[in-house]
Amino acid sequence: MTLSRMGSADQLFLGSDYSAQQGIVTEDTTIHYFDNNDYMVYSSVNFGSSGSIKGFLINYAKSTNNGSLEIREGSGVNGQLIAKISPASTSSWHTYHTAYVGLLTEISGVHNITFVGKDVSGLMNLAWFELSDFTDRIDVEHARIPATEYSDQSGTRIASSGSVGYFGNDDFVTYAQVNFGEVGTSDGIRFHYSKNNLGGRMEIRKGGPTGTLLATFPPTSTNDWQMYRDTYIGLDDISGVHDITFVAKDSSGVLNFMWFEPTKRSADLNPFVLATEFSDQSGLRSTYDKLGYFDDGDYATYSNLNFGPSFATKAIVVSYAKANTGGTVEIRLDGPQGDVIATFAPHHTGGWDTFVTAHIPIDLVEGVHDITFVGRDVQGVWDPRWFELSSQLLFTLETDYKVDDNDGKDIQCTYDTVQNAYTDQVYNRYYSNSGISAENKFIAHLGVSSKDEAMDYVKNNLCGAAQQAMEGIPLDDITVDQGSQFIELYYSGRGSWNEETETKLYPGSSASPANVLKDDAYMVNDYKAISEKAMFKMPNLAQFDPNICTARAAQCCWPRDRQANDNNGNCGTPYDSDCIDKDVADNTDLCYNELGKAPYTNGIDANGFSTYDHEGPVHCHGFAWSTDEQEISTRYKANALFFVSMYDHMYQRGYVENIPNSPMCGCIEHMPTVSRSDCTQTNVKEYYTFYEDMSGSGFSGIIDEIKLQYQACQGANGNNNDLSAFVQQLVNDGKLSTTEQDIFEKHVVGTGNCQSVVEELWEDSGFKRGHDINYDEWTFIVGESYDSETPIYDKRLFREMFEAQDIPIVRRVCPSCKTSHKDIYYRRLTPMPDDFDLLDTLMNNWSSTDNKLNEHFSLHSTYVDAYYGINGWTYCNYDDPGIGFPRDCGPHGRVNFQWNSFSRGGGQANYHAFMIPADPNFVSTYEPPLFPKLKGIDYSYQVGTISDGEIVGYFDDNDYLIYTSINFGSTFGITKGILLNYAKGNYDGGELEVRLGSSVNGQLIAKISPAPTGSWGNYITAHTGLLTEVSGVHDVTFVGKGASGVLNLASFELSDFSDRTDSYLARIPVTEYSNQSGLRFIDSVVVYWDDYDYITYANVNFGVSGTTSNIKLNYSKGNNNGGVVEIRSGGSTGTLLATFNPTNTGGWGIYSEVTVPISATIGVQDITFVGRNADGIMNLKWFELTS
Repeated sequence: MTLSRMGSADQLFLGSDYSAQQGIVTEDTTIHYFDNNDYMVYSSVNFGSSGSIKGFLINYAKSTNNGSLEIREGSGVNGQLIAKISPASTSSWHTYHTAYVGLLTEISGVHNITFVGKDVSGLMNLAWFELSDFTDRIDVEHARIPATEYSDQSGTRIASSGSVGYFGNDDFVTYAQVNFGEVGTSDGIRFHYSKNNLGGRMEIRKGGPTGTLLATFPPTSTNDWQMYRDTYIGLDDISGVHDITFVAKDSSGVLNFMWFEPTKRSADLNPFVLATEFSDQSGLRSTYDKLGYFDDGDYATYSNLNFGPSFATKAIVVSYAKANTGGTVEIRLDGPQGDVIATFAPHHTGGWDTFVTAHIPIDLVEGVHDITFVGRDVQGVWDPRWFELSSQLLFTLETDYKVDDNDGKDIQCTYDTVQNAYTDQVYNRYYSNSGISAENKFIAHLGVSSKDEAMDYVKNNLCGAAQQAMEGIPLDDITVDQGSQFIELYYSGRGSWNEETETKLYPGSSASPANVLKDDAYMVNDYKAISEKAMFKMPNLAQFDPNICTARAAQCCWPRDRQANDNNGNCGTPYDSDCIDKDVADNTDLCYNELGKAPYTNGIDANGFSTYDHEGPVHCHGFAWSTDEQEISTRYKANALFFVSMYDHMYQRGYVENIPNSPMCGCIEHMPTVSRSDCTQTNVKEYYTFYEDMSGSGFSGIIDEIKLQYQACQGANGNNNDLSAFVQQLVNDGKLSTTEQDIFEKHVVGTGNCQSVVEELWEDSGFKRGHDINYDEWTFIVGESYDSETPIYDKRLFREMFEAQDIPIVRRVCPSCKTSHKDIYYRRLTPMPDDFDLLDTLMNNWSSTDNKLNEHFSLHSTYVDAYYGINGWTYCNYDDPGIGFPRDCGPHGRVNFQWNSFSRGGGQANYHAFMIPADPNFVSTYEPPLFPKLKGIDYSYQVGTISDGEIVGYFDDNDYLIYTSINFGSTFGITKGILLNYAKGNYDGGELEVRLGSSVNGQLIAKISPAPTGSWGNYITAHTGLLTEVSGVHDVTFVGKGASGVLNLASFELSDFSDRTDSYLARIPVTEYSNQSGLRFIDSVVVYWDDYDYITYANVNFGVSGTTSNIKLNYSKGNNNGGVVEIRSGGSTGTLLATFNPTNTGGWGIYSEVTVPISATIGVQDITFVGRNADGIMNLKWFELTS
């Protein structure tokens, strides 16, 4: 096929327009099967005048790699070589792209040309070509050049997306005739690339693959080969038209790229730069629109940024995210080793996808420079998204407030902290050589004339204005779906959150329970995170009226638990049987409540007061704040209220409702008077930025961010989680005065002080409190506020005394009750069933079972009426768990709140006594069994604990249990000790005291420091020896001391230790100890045995003289730390019998037996093993004496 082409340059030739060929196949107008040494001749190709043609546009497809196309002048394969290209694969024989192939030498005029295939079969499919002057590049500065329009390449491929990829080490791609414009027109190229691996770099060279190196670019992963990012690569001293070659180095898969274009970034003053547009980096990856994996020593460099003349740029604004803490960013000039112009400590923003904007003041810089961000100190310094240079003069302040007796922080927005920040960030940068002092420059810069004016300006115009601009979030937003008055009802102790309990009864079902607290109050959980980064607003309620909050403290007090399975309180499942009127974990004593303070809680305007002795479990928790309205503790008190009331206690623990006639939460002036309260504090960091006003005189401030952390109050003298100690610490810190503290201490009176303040209340109110018991006529049984009387808690003995009367009558006197209920007589009409517990019925659970008015009993207002059975009462109700005699029974109708309870609060009968007619001839016939085994729940009375099934738990400091009529035997010495079956799942220490009598002050007869048993469900039996011999029948009181969670008590029994004392050489399991210090049990083995730790075993029989000469130990040891075990008779300082140096047995789970000779010892002795000189001395499984 021959065509004459004598026209102008820029002619288009179809592949089939050849005049001669060898080896190829033509389909339509396209050349196929173009193999090694095949050729096509194209005739009369017009190159125009010299230099007018710059190269060829060649449109081709290729599905293989390798090979080259030579273009030669003339009609033969040996003519002058004028162009050459190694065509890249286009991914398919049907996917065509156009390459820009530059001439190797200038050519003019009309010539035949020959296309010659080289080196491979299937070089390309040729659709068309044309000569071109490349005006689309040469005549256009900063032209965007698609990656496919290359002039030569090696090793790459063109993807179906139009990108060039598969860059391996030394692969390259060249682009002809790229116009960088006149000098100063271009300072770099913008490059659009993707990468889904790490490593490698790209060299940018002028000319071919070995031409002058202009720049090196280390691409970072963009997380996907289809995820493209722009970057900017600075080039120095380039102008005019040049071929540009990109050469891959150091790895395979260096990058894919879609296009590039010359550009001039430095033309823009204060440019906006995406973080992904770096020109150099180390260690980073691009993730979507940000840089990630920014670790210690990693950096990103950005080229050719225009800072303008001196003082034109004063800050860098950055957008970043961070999900951890720690680390700093250095901002350096002209590379990672350049001068530091600023440092910045990014803070936790809430997540790696939660971005904040920060303004970073910088040193004075002028002109065009590269800047480099260098990570320091941690992994995950930050994820930057963008930055820009700014002319704004500013400085920042980070406050940090945390109350702590030992490690407190009190950096707040004050004149001193603001002036120090100005000095450090502004004065030292810009004005240190001005000849003016830092403070005077600060005062002048504020636009005022004196320090007093400056202090007022900082307090009001800077700190105050920034704080007031923060709009507090109303707590009503959390309850918006509950109705407009819900907050008022909630904080009064009413409303659905307080009054409901989860149920499967209607409207619930077994599949879908109703009144599920976590569902109904789900927004409380949502707002927890919000409360840690935003300020809340106090509700406008009477109990929080600032005019009455003179003590600057508030608290909540709850009597009921409505949520199971949260390890707080004793609500259980199923809810409909095991969560009815359940108790909170007791942490306070309720002293009294003045009824006239809070009529808004129930709509009743009452006067007078209620006092309490055994009010049942009540839990109080509060917070306190400064008298200064700008103090952090004051401004964030609503956050504390939200956390204490809604989140920590209701949502997390299920604590609800109020003490009658008081709000659930309020300033302490409107709350009941209590002995103590737990406490939460808010630790707050605020981030201020102060911006220079446009006039250059004065500043304005904003709070960019807050970080709030809730913590148990850190009180004075290391006394934490205690509101009184926290108030003391605020006084110590100067945040409160003793005036506020004095008011506070009238309402939170201190542990053990309820009785004295109640007595003062009675005296101040003009009442004579009490009822004097005539012992000739009446025998005291139990009561409240009769502390000098000895109670009878034994239900068997009480029943025997009651039934011994001709006419069985029990009397209750109640000085604190209404007139109709000050004196009541209960007369039994029918015999009591064997399982009927009259004492509990009267004290705590007024039940209708075998106890109905005028069927089983009658009530009377005088003893004579009761004796003769006349003038009986007419109304009774029953069956409210925890409410005792006589619930709402009345002479003629219902009378509320005259009941007593020894397990909960609310009734007004908190000063009362139960008595029966005196009988001096009464002698009990009941003989308690010797060595009885009692369940933990077999107590007759308790304070503070919570039972679950047969287990007594939540046994904390000063909680106690009373067990009645315990038989120690007829003579001294029969009972040697107590077998105590218990579990302990914490490491908080504590002791259990065992005391004679029904009092926490009785004679101490035994004591044990319970060792942790591995979990609250893992029970062991300790053998606790008596400290003194006891005989006869006694009540005993178990008292917790020194910690919360002393133990869970399953059972106990008295013992003569005959398993030890009647036989010598007995093997003794280590769990059967009598006391210890520092140790723990895991799988019935003593572990964590360190220096000075010890364990004692009571009443070990050494036999007669010569019987025992050794002790055999079964132990393990998994270290080489050394250490000695001292074996002593008696306690930890008793007579030394032997020493033993445990050696490594090969592991803590590998046990070995060793026989240790001991000094001659006879008889029954306590024995103690004491660790010395090391930690991890040994684990011990058992021991036995041997001959």
